[in-house]
Amino acid sequence: MLYFLATLGVIFLVILGILFFPFLSPILSIFLGILLIVLIFVGLVTIVFPIVIILLIISLIAKAVEYFKNKKA
Repeated sequence: MLYFLATLGVIFLVILGILFFPFLSPILSIFLGILLIVLIFVGLVTIVFPIVIILLIISLIAKAVEYFKNKKA
């Protein structure tokens, strides 16, 4: 049951990544989702959480840079 919920969580994160961060290619989002699922099933759950946080921070920084570029133009 825990693996099922973890898989649903990763799928949800991939969908959110595609919807809110369209500058990331959907293929990259799907690849990262599969990578997170593999890490969860291997048992590296403690590694998965920081990876997700780092990916979100990188995507937010990239979105902010894109926003400020468009604001100056």
